[in-house]
Amino acid sequence: IFTEPSDRLDAMAKRTGIVVESLSRLELATMMTDFSMQGMENALKRMQRTIVQMVTGTNEQSRALAFLHLNLNEIKNLAPEDQLMLIADRLTEISDPTMRAGAAMAIFGREATGMLPMLLAGSEGLKKWMEVAERLGVTIKAEVITAGDHLNDVIEVIKLQINRLAIAVGHGL
Repeated sequence: IFTEPSDRLDAMAKRTGIVVESLSRLELATMMTDFSMQGMENALKRMQRTIVQMVTGTNEQSRALAFLHLNLNEIKNLAPEDQLMLIADRLTEISDPTMRAGAAMAIFGREATGMLPMLLAGSEGLKKWMEVAERLGVTIKAEVITAGDHLNDVIEVIKLQINRLAIAVGHGL
């Protein structure tokens, strides 16, 4: 019960490469724009796949990044959360809503339409949400995740011990 949020964010951090603190700060932005963390994870993985495909210079996704005037050298060495911020800024520069949505969908996949309200805030808006999350104390630190993982392991061992004890007692009856 107590470890579920930390387990969820820790697993998401491992799958996306974004540090837990940043994910927990971005969670507030997703909530306030009626988006979901699962949608965020799907979109981030699609964004990362798009950036990797940019190396080959093929496919619709790499053309979408080029449409946003992003080049491989500019984006490849950024942390994933910084890549997201840069892409958000570039999307805000597109005035035509259809072209903006199309570019976002090419980069983030089907989650893009749900993300657009959050992305249209640009990096400044996302940073503000992250700062608010920090001020409100809803950011989960890496050391809390580590402690939560340890607590979860202990709980699982205790549950296993209780299960084995029940089997032994049942066998003795």
